[in-house]
Amino acid sequence: MPSPLPLFPGSETLPRLEVIDVGDHRTIQIGGHPVGCYRRDDVGSERVVATQLAEALTLDACEIAAAFGMHPVTLSRLRGQFRAAGSQALMPHKHGPKGPTKLTGAVVPRDRAPGVASRPGDFLRLGGLSTEGSRSGARAARAAF
Repeated sequence: MPSPLPLFPGSETLPRLEVIDVGDHRTIQIGGHPVGCYRRDDVGSERVVATQLAEALTLDACEIAAAFGMHPVTLSRLRGQFRAAGSQALMPHKHGPKGPTKLTGAVVPRDRAPGVASRPGDFLRLGGLSTEGSRSGARAARAAF
């Protein structure tokens, strides 16, 4: 692998990448020059900045990943997502069901009301009987009715 080129023409040394936490923000500095700032809880911005630095700079990807506190494989995966679909692919997204809830407005208050059974078996727990974990509990529940 060829040796990395310096960031600035005429410079013999590689720039130093620093990720500095300042309050609730993170500042990115290259060679002592601030190049970016974002909120510490903004995962999307951190992914975009780390990926863009890895794509644009001649620094080793392992050094960039270490500066951001991520594993080099994670940075490599983010770079692949960026190359395939752009910055939008790096934004965090909701996992799991994306559609509206199946509960209607009329069902939710009834379901949350104390003493109202909403699922099969709830009436046993509400009455103080439990059928979970033993056969004798199941027999006791059947005998109660």
